[in-house]
Amino acid sequence: MNRIVRVIIAALLALALPVAALAIEIGEAKQQGLVGETDTGYIAATAASPGGDVAALVKSVNAQRRQVYQKAAEKNGVPLAEVEKLGAKKALQNTPAGQQVRVGGAWKTK
Repeated sequence: MNRIVRVIIAALLALALPVAALAIEIGEAKQQGLVGETDTGYIAATAASPGGDVAALVKSVNAQRRQVYQKAAEKNGVPLAEVEKLGAKKALQNTPAGQQVRVGGAWKTK
């Protein structure tokens, strides 16, 4: 189980780095409250109708996370849902105060 956690933490740290091809970076979007971590292991836009840059960022980051989660699940012989749950737990724990998180379907400021 610890190996899964290490893989997820490494993946989340890598995903926190700027996504070069996108007009907005994940760190900037989180600081501006445009996106936040969710209890699913993925990020989401905080607005019902996000702008194109935000929507593209969410799609890209989540695709990368799913790929990393899937590899970790296969490598460790566990269901994808278990890895996503661990990823969500770590991402929510590591979200700095003042940023948005969605737990149980409701957005709040951590």
